[in-house]
Amino acid sequence: MKAKEAIDNPRVNEISPKELWTRLRHQEEQLSSDAFKRLQTLFANQRFFSHPLFDPPGASFESRELLSDPGVKYSFLLLLLGNCRTSEKQLFILATWLHLEGICQPEDLLGKDFSRYRRKALRGTRGRLSITDIRQAFIVNNWEPYFEQLLRAQCNGLDLRRLGFDELATQSAFHKRSAVAAVCAYVCPRLGVDAPALANAHSRVFSRVKKRNSRFPTHDRRPSS
Repeated sequence: MKAKEAIDNPRVNEISPKELWTRLRHQEEQLSSDAFKRLQTLFANQRFFSHPLFDPPGASFESRELLSDPGVKYSFLLLLLGNCRTSEKQLFILATWLHLEGICQPEDLLGKDFSRYRRKALRGTRGRLSITDIRQAFIVNNWEPYFEQLLRAQCNGLDLRRLGFDELATQSAFHKRSAVAAVCAYVCPRLGVDAPALANAHSRVFSRVKKRNSRFPTHDRRPSS
């Protein structure tokens, strides 16, 4: 995601405040509602259609080896489809198989019926996340490097105007103890949402990311989805 570029870039603190502001403002514009609808689709595909059909949990090595044979896989697929009691379940099996084989995406096969999976993609035991929640959280996350830099300069008693920090950003960071709080105060008028609501969206989204990251780490420590 472009919203993560500045955060993941170790050279971010070498960028001037003015240049960093310009970059992050452009990145904010990329975080459109359409982009997050696409993200919701990716979540749905990963959550519902990425479980292997021919590698069942707990299967022995011999079973996995047998299911690697194309003819056996075909027979097993027919068995799965034949045991489905509804056309909905049959379509789910077909959509999963075609997705795993890289033939087509589930939304292409299911059409309007895919919307039920899209709606459920971000639901869990901790409640439902909306596209609005995610977009707002990523916008806050997008601006964190800028305000971390600003708050450090402020703490060191530097002249923020001379350094080139945005005046409105400087005002938003006044008396703020964290970059997230400062960001929320800064972007809330533009988004038409109050600062506590933005802080709550950020907390809800990124607490999940951190939880998933701690349970399923990847080589670069980023979320796997």
